[in-house]
Amino acid sequence: MMASEYPPFHQFILSSLSNHVEERPNDFAFLSAENEFESKTFKEIQAAIYSVAGYFQKSGCKKGEIVTITLPNTWYYIPCYMGAASAGMVTSGMSPDFTEYETEYQLSNSQSKVVLTTANNLNKIIQASKNLPHLKIILYIGKLPSNIVETSLQIVNFDEIISKQYPFNPELIHFNVEEDLLALPYSSGTTGMPKGVMITHYNFMVQISILAMHHITKIDTVFPPDENAVAGYKIHFLPSYHAYGFAGLCINILRGSSTIIMKHFKPHLFLSLVEKYKVAQLNLVPMLLNYLSESPDVEKFDLSSIRFISSGGAPLSTFQIERVKKRFPSLKYVFQGYGMTELTTISHGAVFDEPMPNEAIGKCLPQIEDKIVNPETGKECNPGERGELWVKGPTVMKGYWMNEKATAETITPDGYVKTGDIASKDSNGFLFIHDRIKELIKVKAFQVPPAELEHLLLSHSKVSDVAVVGIPNSEFGEIPRAFVVPKESNTITEQELINFVKEKVSKYKQLRGGVEFVSQIPRTASGKILRRKIKEDYLKKTKLSKL
Repeated sequence: MMASEYPPFHQFILSSLSNHVEERPNDFAFLSAENEFESKTFKEIQAAIYSVAGYFQKSGCKKGEIVTITLPNTWYYIPCYMGAASAGMVTSGMSPDFTEYETEYQLSNSQSKVVLTTANNLNKIIQASKNLPHLKIILYIGKLPSNIVETSLQIVNFDEIISKQYPFNPELIHFNVEEDLLALPYSSGTTGMPKGVMITHYNFMVQISILAMHHITKIDTVFPPDENAVAGYKIHFLPSYHAYGFAGLCINILRGSSTIIMKHFKPHLFLSLVEKYKVAQLNLVPMLLNYLSESPDVEKFDLSSIRFISSGGAPLSTFQIERVKKRFPSLKYVFQGYGMTELTTISHGAVFDEPMPNEAIGKCLPQIEDKIVNPETGKECNPGERGELWVKGPTVMKGYWMNEKATAETITPDGYVKTGDIASKDSNGFLFIHDRIKELIKVKAFQVPPAELEHLLLSHSKVSDVAVVGIPNSEFGEIPRAFVVPKESNTITEQELINFVKEKVSKYKQLRGGVEFVSQIPRTASGKILRRKIKEDYLKKTKLSKL
């Protein structure tokens, strides 16, 4: 399909919504896991989108201006996102848990005109707005606090906007699908400050079309209708302000699924929802896959409905996959995906109709190309050789927001995104992700992938979670140090883990930096380990201990 044949993304979503409204207007599009009174029908969602679009139009918001949503998971994302898109605006997601400093940085960098937040976060936004000349309107959800900080900004209740049903005239907005931005998500900032990623309507249209076509048709053709997980109930707990989380909401609307939204992930609630709604497909991160494999809580619930588990954010080991399959006999498939914000969301996925190695990510989705490149020579690698993964296709971002230098460093002249991930392909073309280039631990002349040691440590019966980083050493340059979350009620020693690793890996990969026991491993919203933070915190602590 040619680019010009795609409609603007919001029109695609609204068209699907119209079909659902016509066929089953009172079916629930969204159900709240915590509060059943927050549930919304397809008809209510459709009306809310048009009213929000009408409000933005009435308020004089212009095409291309930025709306930032900073909310916990909620159904409000879709009306704001699609309403803004209908009015020609661009939406940026931001964590509601950001500090005032982090909030000010993103709102300033994005030049946001409108913010949608909770009443509890109003004062934080108002305080940050003192240095934000572009910000004009704050929309909020909830009850206006009595101690609100004085401000000249417009403060408007979002529920009132929805209930007023503002008229909207779509004829006033004209779109260039290939060039106009739909979204401005921010990269996680694991290296340097977060950067705005320019995603066009075309990028998102192609991405959602690819995912819908690839996964729905593959699942339909491989598994019997009574076992496939295309429609039905979906549990949504991945952050909606993250591009991948928002894409999940959109796909559920296209499929006509009822989405159960969890504001925050709570293990017991999650398990009870799977049991109550007979959920067949789960989208997880490796840490939650480990939870399902290990937790005694699982035995208290009937989870026999689970057929598929997809995982992303970090690669899974064969041990992790086999362990969860063993615990859930009903589980038909555990598959991984690969993507990044700069590729809109997902570029590689599972192949259902041919045998696939356990640890493989899969292959390129339709319309996507890739190659493995030696980062030092620039030459393409042979099967089995490790190098940097480069990806090309219609989902590649337009570029970084107001950062031509970073764009030129990331996108090659012929359109490939340099992902920064170490990968390899086997002789059948299956992709394997090994680690991040910048996270490799350099022990003398050797390179140690942290993920390899993490997978090994996770296979230990007393380890619940782990992160490995390189710490400075005068003799070796860097040495691996493990930060370990032990399983509850288990006694484990540093030496026990050092010996466990020593028996299984080469000398240069051993935990010369030792083992530190911690209560949790810091991660990004998408599940990636924040190695830089772990390393910085460790170095600060050791520096202070020497004073």
